[in-house]
Amino acid sequence: MNNRKEQIKELWRTCFHDPEDFITLYFDRVFKEEQAYTIERNGRIVSFLQVIPYTLIWYGREIRMGYISGACTDPRERGKGLMRELLEKAFTGMRREGYDITGLIPAEPWLFDYYRAQGYTEVFDYSWETYLLSNEETDAGTIKPISSESKDLEKWYRYFDSQLRCRTCSVLHTPEDFKTNLMEFERTEGLVAGMEDRQGNPIGLLFAVTSEKEPLIKEMVYENISVKKALLQHTCRFFRSEKAVWKSTPLLPDTHRLGMAMVLNREKMTRQWLESHPKQPFTAETLEQMDDKTLTSLLMGYSKRDAIMSLMLD
Repeated sequence: MNNRKEQIKELWRTCFHDPEDFITLYFDRVFKEEQAYTIERNGRIVSFLQVIPYTLIWYGREIRMGYISGACTDPRERGKGLMRELLEKAFTGMRREGYDITGLIPAEPWLFDYYRAQGYTEVFDYSWETYLLSNEETDAGTIKPISSESKDLEKWYRYFDSQLRCRTCSVLHTPEDFKTNLMEFERTEGLVAGMEDRQGNPIGLLFAVTSEKEPLIKEMVYENISVKKALLQHTCRFFRSEKAVWKSTPLLPDTHRLGMAMVLNREKMTRQWLESHPKQPFTAETLEQMDDKTLTSLLMGYSKRDAIMSLMLD
C-alpha cells in the first residue's frame, strides 16, 4: 500500500466530501505521486496540492501551465500558513521544471481574495448562454454518443484538440485527460454527443451534465450555427428539458470570473508576447517594470477576455 497516497486520499475525503467513485477516478487517473506537494506534522500529511501539467495555446504558441489541483489543509491545522508555505514550494518547483505560468480555479468565492494575496490574479472568465427547446428540425448531420470505450475515440480527440487550438488562448487536453473527462461524464450520467457529416467527419462535440433546474453544457465546439443548434436541441431532448444553459466562452460585457493565473517565466512570456503583438504600445522596459498581477492580466489578454479554461473535471 502507498501510505503517502492513502494519506492524501483520506485528507481529500475530510476536506472535500466528494463521492467515493469520483475520488477513485481522480486518484486512479489524475493523481501522480511526482506532482504532489505535501506538508507533514508528526508523521501525518496535513496539507496537499498537486501541480497538473497543461499546455496552453497562447496567441499561436504553446506554453506550459502548472494547474493547482486539490489544494487542501486538515481543518485542525488551518490558519497556520501551511497552504501559503506549500504554494511557495510549488512555485519554486514549477519554475525549476520550466513552467511558464500557473493557474487555478478557486473552489469558493472567498478564495479569490486568498489566492490574490498569494500572487494570482483573475484572467479566466465565462459567460452564460441559454437555449430554449424548439421544434425546428435541422439536417446538419448525425448525432451519436461518445464514450471512453468508443472505437473511434482518437478521431474525436483529434477533432476536439483542433477546435481548441483555434482559440486565441485556451487550455488544451491530452488524450489521457480527454478519456478521463469522458469517464467522469459517464460516472455522473452526463451526455457527450458528437455530430458527424455524411462522410463521417466530426463537425461538433458537446459535453453536458444534469443539474437541479436544467442541463448544464460544460464545453461545446462546432463548425457552424446549424451544428450548434442541433447539439443544443439534442441535449434538451436527452435530458427531457425545455431549456439548457451553456457555461460558454466569455463574451463582454456580461462575464463571470472563473480562474486565476500568475506568470512564472516573465522573461520568456514578455518576449514572446511582444513578438506576437507588434502593434501594441508597450516596450520590453515597460513590461519589465510591471508588477506580477498587472503583467499577468496584460499577457493573458484579460481586458478582452481572451483566455479560456475549460477543464470539465474541475
